[in-house]
Amino acid sequence: MELIDSGKVISSIKLKKLEQLIGYVIPNEFSKFILTSNGGVPREQVFFSVNEIGDNKDSEPFETDVQFFLNYDEIIEVYDNLVSEKLIKKDFLPIAFDSCGNVILLCLRNDEKHGSVFYAFHDLLPIEEDYWQMVYVSNSFDSFLSMLHSL
Repeated sequence: MELIDSGKVISSIKLKKLEQLIGYVIPNEFSKFILTSNGGVPREQVFFSVNEIGDNKDSEPFETDVQFFLNYDEIIEVYDNLVSEKLIKKDFLPIAFDSCGNVILLCLRNDEKHGSVFYAFHDLLPIEEDYWQMVYVSNSFDSFLSMLHSL
């Protein structure tokens, strides 16, 4: 996938500062991505499937797009805003947006979900406390990238 409008190249030292700031280790797959591309807009529109909505296991799968991947500075800004507004838990890192304003997130928890990709619905009522509803998308950033396809 070719990206345009990427951010300025960042160093691994800057990435370590982000990890210190948020208190979690960023998975290697995403670290490599952000160090080489620093976000950007896919040259061709790309889509992926979301299989269920919240607790509704009977919901129909649907396709959504990746409008853009966040760059380093945007990740920090969006993370700070979403965590402070209690829309996401601090162990989720925003990495991209779709064209409807929904957020694609990377799980940073120190468990078996570390590195998994989730999709957060910005307009659905929260189930737990104030946090957005999220659904699991893939077990890693690389597997997420391999899911992306054009129509």
